[in-house]
Amino acid sequence: MILVTGATGTNGVELISQLAAMGEPCRALVRDPQESAKLLPPDTELFRGDLGDRAALDEAMRGIEKVFLLCPVHPKQVEWEGNVVDAAKAAGVRHLVKFSVIHASPESRSALLRWHAATEDRIRSSGVPFTFLRPNMFMQELLRQADAIRSQGQFYLPLAGAKVSLVDVRDNAAVAAAVLTGRGHEGKTYEITGPAALSFDEVALALAEATGRPIRYVPITMEQFKQAFAAAGAPQWMADVVAELYATFHPANSVVREGVKRATGKEPRTFDSFARENAAAIRPPA
Repeated sequence: MILVTGATGTNGVELISQLAAMGEPCRALVRDPQESAKLLPPDTELFRGDLGDRAALDEAMRGIEKVFLLCPVHPKQVEWEGNVVDAAKAAGVRHLVKFSVIHASPESRSALLRWHAATEDRIRSSGVPFTFLRPNMFMQELLRQADAIRSQGQFYLPLAGAKVSLVDVRDNAAVAAAVLTGRGHEGKTYEITGPAALSFDEVALALAEATGRPIRYVPITMEQFKQAFAAAGAPQWMADVVAELYATFHPANSVVREGVKRATGKEPRTFDSFARENAAAIRPPA
């Protein structure tokens, strides 16, 4: 059986849905089973617990052969992920798949990239067979601004003229599902990107063509971004962490990698197709 942490986030829900479609039994580590049941396939086994509770993790690992480790962004991320690594080792887990981030490095200017790198190092030294998945920025992140796109025909990011090889969450999940259910992935790192690096002006054009209305990308400063993010309810530390991450994007996140094809044998989804599929979500009501 596969244990999935971060099960109710965008990537976790998509992964469990794909595994369920493949007939693979999953156990999801969740804080609220009743609410989680609304998001996950009906056959998902729900286990109440969180990454900060080592005793719960030890119990959750019973009968588990493989673990998908996805942790929400948090100042305690390294500690929490370390709990999973230790519990997986103690339980004799055969394969630990860590959802990381592209360019994770202990030398990064970004705290988030350093946190992911720290956990990768801990996994390497644990002796548990592992695979690292390192995705780029998700296409679905743009849907967080669906209201602004619908009402104003604009979206806002502090990325100036940066180009990013945006990746669809469904491709992240497809890579994870292939690694968790296949063979020969141990010891490998998959950098997961879309098929092309796009400027956000090009992203806006794709959205405009898909919706049949003008849509514009508005570059903002990092300070404006942090203020808006905090005003929307995010804690200040998270606004700072995300802004710090965005500051590393140019030109690093313009790279195009073959992770999706290497793991799944299929080409990654294009942003044009993503825009067409999600046009209704960003088009004003008639």
